Amino acid sequence: MPGDDWISFVVIGLPLLIPPPLEPSPELLQAAAGWAFATRLAFSFVPAWIGKSTHSPYGLVKKAVSSLLFGLVATLLGTALLLVVFVLFGSPLASYGVETAIAAFYVSTILFFPIGSLWRLDWRSMIDAEHRGQCSHLWLLLGDVLVLATLAIWASTFCLPLDWQWTWQKWPIPCLWAAYLASLALTLVYGATAALFERG
Repeated sequence: MPGDDWISFVVIGLPLLIPPPLEPSPELLQAAAGWAFATRLAFSFVPAWIGKSTHSPYGLVKKAVSSLLFGLVATLLGTALLLVVFVLFGSPLASYGVETAIAAFYVSTILFFPIGSLWRLDWRSMIDAEHRGQCSHLWLLLGDVLVLATLAIWASTFCLPLDWQWTWQKWPIPCLWAAYLASLALTLVYGATAALFERG
Protein backbone atom coordinates (compact mmCIF):
# COMPACT_ATOMS: atom_id res chain seq x y z
CA MET A 1 0.00 0.00 0.00
CA PRO A 2 1.45 3.38 -0.91
CA GLY A 3 2.25 5.80 1.86
CA ASP A 4 0.65 9.13 2.57
CA ASP A 5 3.54 11.06 1.09
CA TRP A 6 2.51 14.61 0.17
CA ILE A 7 4.36 14.23 -3.15
CA SER A 8 1.69 11.74 -4.19
CA PHE A 9 -1.01 14.35 -3.73
CA VAL A 10 1.03 16.87 -5.72
CA VAL A 11 1.36 14.47 -8.64
CA ILE A 12 -2.32 13.50 -8.42
CA GLY A 13 -3.12 17.20 -8.69
CA LEU A 14 -0.93 17.81 -11.76
CA PRO A 15 -3.76 17.16 -14.26
CA LEU A 16 -5.77 19.76 -12.35
CA LEU A 17 -3.29 22.59 -13.00
CA ILE A 18 -4.91 23.13 -16.39
CA PRO A 19 -8.74 23.19 -16.25
CA PRO A 20 -10.99 21.94 -19.04
CA PRO A 21 -11.89 24.39 -21.82
CA LEU A 22 -14.97 26.58 -21.67
CA GLU A 23 -16.09 25.77 -25.20
CA PRO A 24 -16.58 22.38 -26.90
CA SER A 25 -13.72 22.72 -29.38
CA PRO A 26 -12.19 19.33 -30.31
CA GLU A 27 -8.71 20.90 -30.35
CA LEU A 28 -9.09 22.34 -26.84
CA LEU A 29 -10.61 19.12 -25.56
CA GLN A 30 -7.73 17.11 -27.03
CA ALA A 31 -5.20 19.43 -25.36
CA ALA A 32 -6.88 19.06 -21.96
CA ALA A 33 -7.12 15.28 -22.30
CA GLY A 34 -3.50 15.07 -23.48
CA TRP A 35 -2.23 17.04 -20.48
CA ALA A 36 -4.26 14.94 -18.05
CA PHE A 37 -3.03 11.70 -19.60
CA ALA A 38 0.63 12.77 -19.71
CA THR A 39 0.61 13.77 -16.05
CA ARG A 40 -1.19 10.56 -15.10
CA LEU A 41 1.64 8.63 -16.76
CA ALA A 42 4.06 10.49 -14.49
CA PHE A 43 1.84 9.67 -11.53
CA SER A 44 2.15 5.93 -12.19
CA PHE A 45 5.82 6.03 -11.18
CA VAL A 46 5.24 7.72 -7.82
CA PRO A 47 3.84 4.73 -5.87
CA ALA A 48 6.88 2.70 -6.94
CA TRP A 49 9.28 5.23 -5.42
CA ILE A 50 7.44 5.60 -2.12
CA GLY A 51 9.32 3.40 0.29
CA LYS A 52 12.03 2.87 -2.34
CA SER A 53 14.60 1.92 0.29
CA THR A 54 12.95 -1.50 0.55
CA HIS A 55 13.21 -2.25 -3.18
CA SER A 56 16.06 -2.96 -5.56
CA PRO A 57 16.38 -0.84 -8.73
CA TYR A 58 14.96 -3.76 -10.73
CA GLY A 59 12.06 -4.03 -8.29
CA LEU A 60 11.35 -0.30 -8.60
CA VAL A 61 11.26 -0.46 -12.39
CA LYS A 62 9.07 -3.56 -12.33
CA LYS A 63 6.66 -1.92 -9.89
CA ALA A 64 6.54 1.30 -11.91
CA VAL A 65 5.83 -0.54 -15.17
CA SER A 66 3.14 -2.58 -13.44
CA SER A 67 1.51 0.62 -12.14
CA LEU A 68 1.66 2.12 -15.63
CA LEU A 69 0.09 -0.90 -17.33
CA PHE A 70 -2.72 -1.24 -14.80
CA GLY A 71 -3.37 2.47 -15.09
CA LEU A 72 -3.62 2.21 -18.88
CA VAL A 73 -5.98 -0.77 -18.67
CA ALA A 74 -8.17 1.05 -16.15
CA THR A 75 -8.25 4.14 -18.37
CA LEU A 76 -9.26 2.17 -21.46
CA LEU A 77 -11.95 0.24 -19.59
CA GLY A 78 -13.21 3.44 -17.97
CA THR A 79 -13.29 5.24 -21.32
CA ALA A 80 -15.38 2.46 -22.88
CA LEU A 81 -17.70 2.40 -19.88
CA LEU A 82 -18.17 6.17 -19.82
CA LEU A 83 -18.71 6.31 -23.56
CA VAL A 84 -21.55 3.80 -23.27
CA VAL A 85 -23.01 5.64 -20.27
CA PHE A 86 -22.83 9.03 -22.02
CA VAL A 87 -24.59 7.64 -25.10
CA LEU A 88 -27.26 5.83 -23.07
CA PHE A 89 -27.98 9.04 -21.16
CA GLY A 90 -28.54 11.00 -24.37
CA SER A 91 -25.15 12.23 -25.58
CA PRO A 92 -25.48 13.51 -29.17
CA LEU A 93 -23.17 10.89 -30.68
CA ALA A 94 -23.98 11.79 -34.28
CA SER A 95 -23.18 15.51 -33.97
CA TYR A 96 -20.72 15.39 -31.04
CA GLY A 97 -19.11 11.99 -31.50
CA VAL A 98 -15.51 13.24 -31.25
CA GLU A 99 -16.28 15.47 -28.28
CA THR A 100 -18.07 12.63 -26.49
CA ALA A 101 -15.14 10.24 -27.01
CA ILE A 102 -12.62 12.81 -25.79
CA ALA A 103 -14.80 13.63 -22.78
CA ALA A 104 -14.99 9.95 -21.84
CA PHE A 105 -11.20 9.66 -22.13
CA TYR A 106 -10.60 12.83 -20.09
CA VAL A 107 -12.89 11.82 -17.23
CA SER A 108 -11.55 8.26 -17.27
CA THR A 109 -7.97 9.54 -17.12
CA ILE A 110 -8.72 11.66 -14.07
CA LEU A 111 -10.82 9.08 -12.22
CA PHE A 112 -9.77 5.59 -13.28
CA PHE A 113 -6.07 5.78 -14.13
CA PRO A 114 -4.89 6.35 -10.53
CA ILE A 115 -7.32 3.71 -9.25
CA GLY A 116 -5.87 1.13 -11.62
CA SER A 117 -2.33 2.28 -10.95
CA LEU A 118 -2.66 2.02 -7.17
CA TRP A 119 -5.20 -0.75 -6.67
CA ARG A 120 -4.17 -2.96 -9.63
CA LEU A 121 -7.91 -3.37 -10.34
CA ASP A 122 -8.11 -5.61 -7.25
CA TRP A 123 -11.47 -4.39 -5.98
CA ARG A 124 -11.80 -7.18 -3.39
CA SER A 125 -8.55 -6.20 -1.68
CA MET A 126 -9.56 -2.55 -1.80
CA ILE A 127 -12.91 -3.23 -0.14
CA ASP A 128 -11.35 -5.53 2.46
CA ALA A 129 -8.72 -2.91 3.33
CA GLU A 130 -11.41 -0.26 3.72
CA HIS A 131 -13.47 -2.49 6.01
CA ARG A 132 -10.41 -3.15 8.17
CA GLY A 133 -9.64 0.56 8.36
CA GLN A 134 -6.29 0.10 6.61
CA CYS A 135 -6.83 2.50 3.72
CA SER A 136 -4.42 5.41 3.50
CA HIS A 137 -5.49 9.00 2.85
CA LEU A 138 -4.39 8.48 -0.75
CA TRP A 139 -6.69 5.50 -1.25
CA LEU A 140 -9.61 7.24 0.42
CA LEU A 141 -9.05 10.28 -1.78
CA LEU A 142 -9.31 8.29 -5.01
CA GLY A 143 -12.43 6.48 -3.84
CA ASP A 144 -14.14 9.66 -2.69
CA VAL A 145 -13.19 11.49 -5.89
CA LEU A 146 -14.81 8.72 -7.93
CA VAL A 147 -18.06 8.97 -5.95
CA LEU A 148 -18.21 12.77 -5.78
CA ALA A 149 -17.25 13.23 -9.44
CA THR A 150 -19.94 10.78 -10.51
CA LEU A 151 -22.58 12.71 -8.56
CA ALA A 152 -21.25 16.03 -9.85
CA ILE A 153 -21.34 14.86 -13.47
CA TRP A 154 -24.91 13.70 -13.03
CA ALA A 155 -25.92 17.04 -11.45
CA SER A 156 -24.16 19.01 -14.19
CA THR A 157 -26.38 17.51 -16.88
CA PHE A 158 -29.23 19.73 -15.68
CA CYS A 159 -27.38 22.67 -17.25
CA LEU A 160 -27.48 21.15 -20.74
CA PRO A 161 -31.18 21.66 -21.66
CA LEU A 162 -31.35 25.23 -20.31
CA ASP A 163 -31.60 27.86 -23.03
CA TRP A 164 -28.87 30.21 -21.78
CA GLN A 165 -26.83 30.29 -25.01
CA TRP A 166 -23.51 30.10 -23.16
CA THR A 167 -20.62 28.19 -24.76
CA TRP A 168 -19.77 26.47 -21.47
CA GLN A 169 -23.30 25.09 -21.35
CA LYS A 170 -22.81 22.93 -24.44
CA TRP A 171 -21.97 19.25 -24.23
CA PRO A 172 -19.62 18.02 -22.79
CA ILE A 173 -18.26 21.09 -20.97
CA PRO A 174 -20.48 20.95 -17.82
CA CYS A 175 -19.60 17.29 -17.23
CA LEU A 176 -15.87 17.92 -17.64
CA TRP A 177 -15.94 20.84 -15.21
CA ALA A 178 -17.98 18.79 -12.72
CA ALA A 179 -15.36 16.03 -12.72
CA TYR A 180 -12.55 18.58 -12.60
CA LEU A 181 -13.92 20.62 -9.68
CA ALA A 182 -14.79 17.52 -7.67
CA SER A 183 -11.27 16.15 -8.14
CA LEU A 184 -9.66 19.50 -7.37
CA ALA A 185 -11.66 20.13 -4.20
CA LEU A 186 -11.04 16.71 -2.69
CA THR A 187 -7.36 16.68 -3.68
CA LEU A 188 -6.82 19.98 -1.88
CA VAL A 189 -8.71 18.81 1.21
CA TYR A 190 -7.01 15.43 1.44
CA GLY A 191 -3.60 16.87 0.58
CA ALA A 192 -3.86 19.47 3.33
CA THR A 193 -5.09 16.83 5.78
CA ALA A 194 -2.19 14.49 4.97
CA ALA A 195 0.31 17.33 5.35
CA LEU A 196 -1.11 18.19 8.78
CA PHE A 197 -0.93 14.57 9.90
CA GLU A 198 2.69 14.26 8.73
CA ARG A 199 3.66 17.40 10.67
CA GLY A 200 1.85 16.16 13.72
